[in-house]
Amino acid sequence: MDVKTIVAAGLLSLLLALPCAAEAGSAPVLNPFSSTAPANRFSAANFTLTGTMSGTLASQTVAATLQVAPADVGTKGVIYVMAKLANLWFFKEANGAWSNWSGGAFPAAYFQGVLASSYDIQIVDKLDFSSFPDAEFYVGYGLDQADMVNNGKYQKVSSPSVSLAGTWLLSPATDPAFFGAKSLSDLANLSLVVDANGTWTYPGFCPFNGTYAVSGNQVTLTIGSSAALAYCPGGPTSGASISASYTLANDVLTLTNAAGVSAVFQKSTSPIATLVGVWFLTSSNDALTFPAGSMIALDASGEYFNIEPNCVTLGNLSVSGTSASYTVLYSVPLPPATTCGAQQQMGSVVTMQYNLTGNTLTLQQGGSSGVFQRWGF
Repeated sequence: MDVKTIVAAGLLSLLLALPCAAEAGSAPVLNPFSSTAPANRFSAANFTLTGTMSGTLASQTVAATLQVAPADVGTKGVIYVMAKLANLWFFKEANGAWSNWSGGAFPAAYFQGVLASSYDIQIVDKLDFSSFPDAEFYVGYGLDQADMVNNGKYQKVSSPSVSLAGTWLLSPATDPAFFGAKSLSDLANLSLVVDANGTWTYPGFCPFNGTYAVSGNQVTLTIGSSAALAYCPGGPTSGASISASYTLANDVLTLTNAAGVSAVFQKSTSPIATLVGVWFLTSSNDALTFPAGSMIALDASGEYFNIEPNCVTLGNLSVSGTSASYTVLYSVPLPPATTCGAQQQMGSVVTMQYNLTGNTLTLQQGGSSGVFQRWGF
């Protein structure tokens, strides 16, 4: 018996014996959606199917909601639930058993009777599909098999478009081995800024960025080219990629690689996280408030490190709306200066207005303004 057929049968807990005629390498490639002639045009295929696929490949749940076409509601018909595993097709029966389909008439339907307007269908619940990462699921209905096939009343089950957009902060629940690190302290204040257009940014002290793609419950992050990579020994390689399954629930994003190692991120609602990075002053209209050569380094916790020509300060930043306030916790004058300015003294609280556009940050205090560019971008 074909090994894949045996594994698939166990996976779906088949209650019926599978045919043994399909020896390894001899199983035909079947398609249950091949039209038959003549076509039976019983009614319009005006229906909708919405699906959800959740969990990891090792524990996957698939469900769907079928909205029957209005013209078919109240008529006698059938509903088929199908799974494709490595070119093998299985049909789910009303009692939950799965039958292997080897061509011809379909096995017993998932439902047979008078069609209602909608159905909630549990396809699989927390099953291990690690051996079948490309498994596909379909739901179809019709007045009979020919109606479903010939009029296209079937659809592949897929999750609705998932948006990973947002700023994500690394959680203590993360296994540092996901990033090849020895401890979480090596990853302190790691954050990812993800947009809705397929790109992401790590805006830290050694910044880099890239693209991502989502397919089912899998996400692939690819490292893009960045000027900073050349200055970051041991950092990521341009063009390298990380593939992982993901779960997203209650603003918690969990990525799990093929080795079962997970990285956990918490979605941030704080605008501070969007300001993380190293910022260099590029222009200023007031050399006293924003002196040339100024640099600000900010992490996701709000701690900042600021270097100006005459003084180095450390402190905390808070943000409310478009207003940013920093509190100086420590300051050291740089020779030849013997003291820091009034706004650089320990305990000083300074409030400014800010505007962030991409990787450009504008700070304004009264009539004074300074424009900063995030390092690496």
